[in-house]
Amino acid sequence: MAMALKGRRLAWLERLPLPQGLCQDGEPLMVEALGDLIGDLLIERGWVGARLRAVLPASATEWRLVQWPAGQWPDAPEELLLERQEELGFQMPLASADLLPLPLEQEPPSSLVVAVRRSLLEAWINAVAVAGVALDGLEAAPLCLCRAVAPLLEGAPADQLTALLQLEADAAALLLLRSGQPVYEHTWPASADPELLAAQLQRCITYWRRQDPAAGELVVLLHGAGAAAAPLADALASALGCPCRLLDPLALGWLQGEPAAGAPLGVELAGLWGLAMTELV
Repeated sequence: MAMALKGRRLAWLERLPLPQGLCQDGEPLMVEALGDLIGDLLIERGWVGARLRAVLPASATEWRLVQWPAGQWPDAPEELLLERQEELGFQMPLASADLLPLPLEQEPPSSLVVAVRRSLLEAWINAVAVAGVALDGLEAAPLCLCRAVAPLLEGAPADQLTALLQLEADAAALLLLRSGQPVYEHTWPASADPELLAAQLQRCITYWRRQDPAAGELVVLLHGAGAAAAPLADALASALGCPCRLLDPLALGWLQGEPAAGAPLGVELAGLWGLAMTELV
């Protein structure tokens, strides 16, 4: 999906199918072909000279919440993370990854650590260079979603659990937040049946409450192409017994404008909106 903004107003919004084999799990496999596609698209749509920012899908990154030992921020956090890779449970080899430790405002000193393979970053840098535009940044989808939902969490109880449930044609993806920070994620095959969705989500919440017995009320926010079905939010709220609403930047008034026919729906824009917020704040 491509989105361009003038202030908070949509200037361009389009979904573009990628040819098979061009990109997988957020990693460019055919760098020159992807770069040519992006460059041609920007020329055709009148965005020559654009500066590009992109959201990396959850499959392209890993994250962990890390409490630093000895109650203080380490002098060399990346070295410590490399030493503790097995303990932290990172699947990708951290020696070949770029690490971003984001400090959290909590005690003991802690960070949200995001890891992405260096080869994936280099492939995107090269693809955008082929496209002939400037790459201003790549961000992990969970970080964008946390930023996107932040306005709805202002004034919420500190113990509130917020379930961001992304519904797509092939899968459902849960990102669970506590105090606005990601604490748990899980994916499962898609289902349009509210009772099946509610049962799967309830299993995840039950699991997390065992890890965090002090967690409070649950609030569910739906987004993604499969979230648009009119009765779905109400049906899930009834099945779960908790508030359930759509995370739609257009309906909430955070973005202005009317998408063209066939463009992505507002409930599909949470990640892109979270990415754009860094430029608008």
